Amino acid sequence: MRKENLARHKKRLWACLLLSSLLVGSAAQSGWAAEASKPGSEAKTAAETEEFSLEDVTVTALRYKSKNLETPADVSSYSREQLKATGATNLADALKYSTGLIYSSMGPHGQSWGNMTSKIIIRGVESGTLVMMNGVPINMNGYYHLESIPVEQVERVEVLKGGGSVLYGSEALGGIINIITREKVQNSVTVSGGNDGQSHSVSLQAGKSSFNVSFGKTNESGVMTDPKANATYGTTGGSYYTAFGDATKNNVNWHYKFDDHFSANYSYGKDDYSVMYKKVGDDSLLRSSDYIDESHRLQLAYDKNGWSSKAYFNRQHVDQRGTEPALANKHDWTDTTNTVYGIDTQKTWQAGGATWLAGTTMQRESYNDFGQTLSGNKAARTLKAPYTNGPHDRNHYALYMQWDKELGSKNRLIIGAREDVVKTGEGQRFDALSPQLQFLHRLDENRSLYLNASKSFRMPNFTALYKTSSDNFISNPDLKPETGLNQEVGYKYEKGDVKWKVAAFHLEVDDQITWKKIVSGGSTYYVAQNVSKFRNSGIEASYDHKLSKHWSYSLGSSFGNPEQQESDGSAWTKTLGRMTFNGALHYMSGPWTADLSAMYYGDRVDSDGLERSAMIPVSLHVGYKLKENRTLTFDVDNLLNRRDVTTNSSAYYMPERSFRLGLTATF
Repeated sequence: MRKENLARHKKRLWACLLLSSLLVGSAAQSGWAAEASKPGSEAKTAAETEEFSLEDVTVTALRYKSKNLETPADVSSYSREQLKATGATNLADALKYSTGLIYSSMGPHGQSWGNMTSKIIIRGVESGTLVMMNGVPINMNGYYHLESIPVEQVERVEVLKGGGSVLYGSEALGGIINIITREKVQNSVTVSGGNDGQSHSVSLQAGKSSFNVSFGKTNESGVMTDPKANATYGTTGGSYYTAFGDATKNNVNWHYKFDDHFSANYSYGKDDYSVMYKKVGDDSLLRSSDYIDESHRLQLAYDKNGWSSKAYFNRQHVDQRGTEPALANKHDWTDTTNTVYGIDTQKTWQAGGATWLAGTTMQRESYNDFGQTLSGNKAARTLKAPYTNGPHDRNHYALYMQWDKELGSKNRLIIGAREDVVKTGEGQRFDALSPQLQFLHRLDENRSLYLNASKSFRMPNFTALYKTSSDNFISNPDLKPETGLNQEVGYKYEKGDVKWKVAAFHLEVDDQITWKKIVSGGSTYYVAQNVSKFRNSGIEASYDHKLSKHWSYSLGSSFGNPEQQESDGSAWTKTLGRMTFNGALHYMSGPWTADLSAMYYGDRVDSDGLERSAMIPVSLHVGYKLKENRTLTFDVDNLLNRRDVTTNSSAYYMPERSFRLGLTATF
């Protein structure tokens, strides 16, 4: 049976290869290239016949420029100024105010904590968000660390909801976040500080090069969790809570434009932070874990005559050192490295009255984890023998294609497909076929209806496939990819100063990977298995209105019914939350600007199915232009000073209300 399946997959792959070759070979003329130029870029291709405004254009949904009103998908674009208006300094904090997105964070301002990291969840799929930078995936071993990307380095962000595997591959079960970095910058210096830390940045434009350097520091937080029973740490009983120590974030982004068709982009980030367990009662330190998290992202992009090619390299290294004062000379440590590099090439052209797209992706991932950890409880804590988990690696090959045809003056039909083959160093092979159908009907020049149906998938990450450092978590090398089916219908309206849209959706995820709890012989284990299913049906709507030259506002809402089934035949249970509301109010008059952003996330449950109170973050951003080249800003985070839970499993809380005063000078 396995040989027959393998033969069938090979035939399917060769069919896709043949079709791709025929499509490229039959190109009658060059069309406009996918992602031909970012907003603000002066580069134009020969076949472009009209200028698009920044607000009207997206590139993520179709891999080439398309007006939002004429794109059969739910896609939203957020400029750097809109993101900065939330008062946030990083993308995780800024995007939590967007329609239909769920924010989850263990630490202050999205701070990561080893394998526990901030998440932006799209349509309820907790592990189904693909994050890209300039059209290149940056997920590594399932994580993407949006909290480490400064808003100041971003030109805009596009959020595509619904499955995106046909054009972009694994991870995109719920949707895609595409970060477009800045090509050109205004020479400027920003300094800011407040009661919870400080944030500074410098931007410089030097000929064909642009630089942005950001420095940030967050002060030690107070209590971030409820007390937990202490059965492990220290030599005495009692309870403990989790606190975060001082944290620093340093980032550099460099862009170089060789010419109108060839460019390079490099980003470097270094986070240095600590997590502490403190005893309830006297605040004595039971355990401290210090982390240094470094990331490198390099991209080379070539774009001309309908050809677009991107070579990329991503690497993340996390160094953790743990100490427990009650245990002399008992220091544990782990070193984890994730590396991803590859090349993606596509061709876009016009033939037979249609726009054709065909491309291929070749990517290699590797993972290595080694260290020495502690075991036992209280006074019996001892160091285990050093372990090595890796190196593990896998090669990923894909072919994708898309046919985009105007049917008369009012209709547009798009058909796409993708074949992925993944081979691991352990001799495993994974296959995934992802089709997509999209249809758009123009009611008139201001209104359109669309239909979008697609299949997506997510590869098991290295942690779930291979042995971990924990005795209580057992990996599974026989895991299968998760598969998702996304269906939606939508309506869009754009006229003058008013824009609004609504989408009804249904999605299902099969073979969902879960760490299933198993109790045996008095011990508890968690085993990675393809046993869960997920589904969600709902409706989302957003409305933007510019009332006058001084006032504008936006509103959004999402209602869904996310449910999970632990195994075949078991009952469907509620998960995450069912409703979100978001809104923003913008005021501008003379030298003054002011923005109020808020989000409500309610009807929630935790990972055990217990009711959880609503999360209501509110922020205020005020700006005052002192001179033509001097601007003063004032930001308040958690304006209502709420102690809301920001996670979907253990209870971690929002930091207390904080404020920050800043000054930006341009030159």
